[in-house]
Amino acid sequence: MADGIDQLPVVRTITCSHPSHAGYEKDFSEFWTGAPDSKLTNRGDTKKWNGGFRGRPALADALWPELRNYLIGRKPSIFNNAITALRAFWRFLDGYERYGMEPISQLSDISTSLSILWLNPIDEMWSAHSRQAHEIIGVLVRNARKREKMQSAWAWHPYPRAESTESKELPTEGQIRTAMHLLKQSAYGIYARWKRADAMAAEGKNLLTVSRSRQGERNQKGQLKRAFDFELTEADAHATYRAFIASSGNPLPSMADLFVALGLNGKDYPPWWPTYSQDHPQAGQVVR
Repeated sequence: MADGIDQLPVVRTITCSHPSHAGYEKDFSEFWTGAPDSKLTNRGDTKKWNGGFRGRPALADALWPELRNYLIGRKPSIFNNAITALRAFWRFLDGYERYGMEPISQLSDISTSLSILWLNPIDEMWSAHSRQAHEIIGVLVRNARKREKMQSAWAWHPYPRAESTESKELPTEGQIRTAMHLLKQSAYGIYARWKRADAMAAEGKNLLTVSRSRQGERNQKGQLKRAFDFELTEADAHATYRAFIASSGNPLPSMADLFVALGLNGKDYPPWWPTYSQDHPQAGQVVR
């Protein structure tokens, strides 16, 4: 279960301001105190319930003003959507931590890579969730970060679009298992790359804010061989890419988009663009 349910009283109720639903209110205190593994109806029967979760008071405090703003003038159905989304996210965070990952306690712990991993359950440690839940949590976290004036590069990975198909053929159980295995491996790889890149980005320079040389030796394409008066590193590439995510609002910009923002031809990597460091499987190749 949701370990450590806080017994201290917490009152976090939002009253509906929609004119047709005067008097309706919803209690959100469970996100501070935690929720039990099972719930009972007024008759003592077990409710349909997807399981408990632990309280995260610091994170709940950070999202609370945005939740209240989000629900202004909304109908009770939207209140229910919001509480369902938050429960799904809180359960995901519990599963993520049980998997051995670092604890998620506050707003700054919600990384871009976390939003990717929520979309790719690993070893059934957490459940799939709806597009609606994903988008609601993205709105709350994004607005809370704006309110707190967080400067680090960040984006909420979008929920994948449904692929339409005209084929009537259904996959076999073996094909489904193979696809799930590949998806899990892909999620592992994506998360590992983003976590490594996030750590390096914190140490790198944002090249979008550094003056670049316009003079010097050029290659046959007319590109400068060196554009800065310091040696570029992989960390600089990651820092620049994440800064561009934050400034453009695009969670997955292409490298061509980034190069255009740097005032370059978007088609080609410049000769001075940094390469992966020696601890990377693609050491020596340009950072992509």
